[in-house]
Amino acid sequence: MMGILLRMSHDPKGQAEMWTSCHKIYKKNSAQLEHIDKLRKTYKACEAIKHYTENSFLSRTVNKVCRTEDFQHIFKFRVYITDLHRQLDVFGRQQEQNGIKSEITKVYCGKPLSDSVLQQLIDNKGGLISMNGFLSTTLDSDMVGLYAGDEQIAEGYRRAKFQLQISKKIRQPYAYVGNCSAKKNELEVLFSIGTIWRIESVKYDEDPCTIELTSCDELDSQLMELLKKYTGDGCTLLSLGDILLELGEDLEAECFYQKMLEESTLSNQLRGALHYRIGMIRFNRKDYSIALDNLKKFESFFESSNNELNKVGSPHPLYMSGNRSLFVTIYNNMSIVLENDGKFDDAIKYYKRALEEKGSSSELATVHNNLGLLYFHLSVYNEAQTHLAKAVEQINEDHYLTEQHQHAIMKVVRQMLLQLSHRQIDNDLSRITTAGTSNPGTAQLQELYEMLNILSGGIETLNNDQQRLSNESLRIQVTIPTLTEEIPKLKLSIEESNAFLEGVKHNQDILNQDLASVHEKIDNLRYVSYDGILVWKITNFQEKMIDAQSERQTSIYSPPFYSSPIGYKMRARLYLNGDGNARRTHMSLFFVLMRSVNDPILKFPFNYKVTFCLYDQTPAQRHIIDSFRPDIRSSSFQRPRSDMNIASGIPKFFPLEMIHQEGNPYVRDDTMFIKVMLDFGDMPKTLLPYALSLNPGLPTHVQQAMIKQEAERRSQQQSGEQPQITSK
Repeated sequence: MMGILLRMSHDPKGQAEMWTSCHKIYKKNSAQLEHIDKLRKTYKACEAIKHYTENSFLSRTVNKVCRTEDFQHIFKFRVYITDLHRQLDVFGRQQEQNGIKSEITKVYCGKPLSDSVLQQLIDNKGGLISMNGFLSTTLDSDMVGLYAGDEQIAEGYRRAKFQLQISKKIRQPYAYVGNCSAKKNELEVLFSIGTIWRIESVKYDEDPCTIELTSCDELDSQLMELLKKYTGDGCTLLSLGDILLELGEDLEAECFYQKMLEESTLSNQLRGALHYRIGMIRFNRKDYSIALDNLKKFESFFESSNNELNKVGSPHPLYMSGNRSLFVTIYNNMSIVLENDGKFDDAIKYYKRALEEKGSSSELATVHNNLGLLYFHLSVYNEAQTHLAKAVEQINEDHYLTEQHQHAIMKVVRQMLLQLSHRQIDNDLSRITTAGTSNPGTAQLQELYEMLNILSGGIETLNNDQQRLSNESLRIQVTIPTLTEEIPKLKLSIEESNAFLEGVKHNQDILNQDLASVHEKIDNLRYVSYDGILVWKITNFQEKMIDAQSERQTSIYSPPFYSSPIGYKMRARLYLNGDGNARRTHMSLFFVLMRSVNDPILKFPFNYKVTFCLYDQTPAQRHIIDSFRPDIRSSSFQRPRSDMNIASGIPKFFPLEMIHQEGNPYVRDDTMFIKVMLDFGDMPKTLLPYALSLNPGLPTHVQQAMIKQEAERRSQQQSGEQPQITSK
């Protein structure tokens, strides 16, 4: 349908519809309304690309409308969609001639994607994806980050980078538009609606995750065949209506037929074709009065040769060149509607019109039968007999009844012709009685009565068969479009149900994440400290180690802690299975400087020594102690510009072979303790074991006093052990 829309010519009325729709969409946005009115006065088709790249309401609205797949809504923006498509086509052809297009082999774009959409892309790897809007890309891969989303992206979404490889010719127009774009530094390549790509890979574990697509034209040949089928005589509203009708969207098809009837330049033949389609749509929906009105209009435009009318091509089976049998059904059904309305003369006229058409024996027998019954109802017995006889002849040709039955009926017909020419009979044949067997006339009437009973039974059988076949045919005619209409509805219902369940699952995931976040915040508040010392309790050690080994979660973070109530904010980061060169050989332990509200008054770079201690949980207290002094040139220790700086510390903190030993003293009851301590006083390295062996349950000031006393004691001891020098 979009292919037909893009090939149609559009009158000024189309622009008016577009601006009116824009006003309705932005009716509560005065700034946008002012912009709309300004663009309405200055709009030029040759500047369609410029309007798209200006980040204006027009590009946003058109892509949003295209994504709805509501074709009546899309049709209102047909002028701009067509102008942009055609300008891309012109630019693309020019760039193909001057060699620019051959240089465009890989382009990029970025946007946030929900987890569910990413999963669909993963599940459909190797499949095809079609863009239902205009696609903006860039030649500069570094520009992708601006559109993929920042680090504060909403939960349930991932930053995504699309890498599009152009390896096959793309039939849909595309062009480099950087030279006429409102944002020339973006090196933009713009693709028109409906480009088709193959999903080559989805790298989910990267940030941003990378989706690799390659150009594809596998569906293009099919699409071109469909376009040829529906646009043999040009792209018009009739073409749009016909394809909608074939898709089962009969009311939407009627909408476009009616819209085309508003055009003043249509030929009578084309108007007839449109009324015919509307009439059959209404007839199938059992709106008989509207159907009759339109079929009469069709009949009034129809000429006996109908050559010109048949030139109005349509792929829909309701009307095909040379198919005259259809008119038997049309005129017969029109007659039935007129007969039910009591318009008997008109009904007779259309029955006779039906008999002038070429139809099958069964179709013509039905018309003769219906017309004969109408004449019989009107007491025009000669005409009734004529058409009933012709109905019998048609039946004879099709061998519906036995030969004996057929001879009996024909004998009755001849007797009725003879008797009806001399007598007035009652409509109710059952009222005929005999006055006596000796009367020859009475005997003849009795014989005729018996024969008429045979005829009545035969005609009743015929009518029953005809009614059954007619009902079956009507049921099939009604069922097919109904089923065709119900299938997409059923698919839509399934998709909506899946989307609802996906939404429920998504909401549940969000709630679980929120709950986990709340638990984490509560834990952080429980363990937060403001003295530059953190004792980190790591529970479920084995589970976390398995996650690290399988790379489901390679690292874990400690709760934040502070150097003082208004000091530096910090945390530790532990890679249980190692990081970098230490992977699978050592646990890696790092220090992370975090952004806090007090950073403006603190001194940077951060240059205080950091000490790590892995507690031996046995009385032996053979703690693992290591420390490092920050490299003030590293960005890890500058003032944080994001939530956290890059972690820095000791990659080979502790050998994994020791932590995996059964009964090791560092993991007890599936729990491990790590202490992180900032040294603001340049504590001697020899004093660290003593400081870390103190009871962590003692208040910090008590521990500091004990460390000071121990330092003084060792200093005095060293002074006393020095040899004294005496003078001679």
